[in-house]
Amino acid sequence: SIDMVRNDTSGLDALFPSSQVAAQMFTKPLRTRDTIVNSPIVFYATTEVAEALQKHGIAKLEGETYTIPDTMKLLELIIQRKTWGSLGLTNLNGRVTIYSTNPAQSNSGVMLAGLFANLLNKNEVVTRQTVNGVLPKLKAFFAEQGYKSGNSDEIFNNFLSVGDQPLIAGYESQLIEVSLTQPQNGAYLRKNVRTLYPKPTTWTQHPLLVLTPNGERLATALKSPEFQKLAWEKHGFRAANPTVASDPKALKVTGVPERVQNTIAMPESDVMSKILDYLRQP
Repeated sequence: SIDMVRNDTSGLDALFPSSQVAAQMFTKPLRTRDTIVNSPIVFYATTEVAEALQKHGIAKLEGETYTIPDTMKLLELIIQRKTWGSLGLTNLNGRVTIYSTNPAQSNSGVMLAGLFANLLNKNEVVTRQTVNGVLPKLKAFFAEQGYKSGNSDEIFNNFLSVGDQPLIAGYESQLIEVSLTQPQNGAYLRKNVRTLYPKPTTWTQHPLLVLTPNGERLATALKSPEFQKLAWEKHGFRAANPTVASDPKALKVTGVPERVQNTIAMPESDVMSKILDYLRQP
């Protein structure tokens, strides 16, 4: 997403980055900019990790939905370098962390960086005046993950198949889409995977940056109720069109709340650029 808005756009009708942060970094003239679909950032955990976090008061089961009522408590475990063993998970090696994609390459990593920067800033959106105070802890968090994938699908598929990263950050839409498109794996997913909704979380908006009249035609199609309904019921993206309901009952996937309300805004694009530049430094 970041490269998309920084590279040459000659001959293109539109850009479709994965976040509002990338869209704000695009400085060339636009015809229009419209949010097409949305998805909140969530954490995916193995069932044993979710249950251990619940036992230690970090996660909570609200109806059929797992939440993290105070995400800073989870972040404190990471900052304090607690081990999985300290949570009773003696079969897991190393320290507690939330694995993510590389924020220099992938939007889900960018969104997690912005969310955690806000949490480290006492649950307030980081500004130009406050960003320097959160950078060292933020850099340590990403550095201690080790290797980071550059692709959101790659880290999610690795989580499902390999299991060496028992707690990851991703989009709400990812597990929904897999559950809908791979019903043969439904029993495995219901048994082994839990979606955790952090409080606060942040919305990933998927905007269309329209450059030409052809791009405007595309925007009209993507904002139509027909497309918006398809995006939710087949792929798990919440509709930006207010006339289209994102009803969890239509998904037949458990644990998805009707609304995601406890959210915090991302920092401004220039603040995020400073964060990303700092994280890129050796």
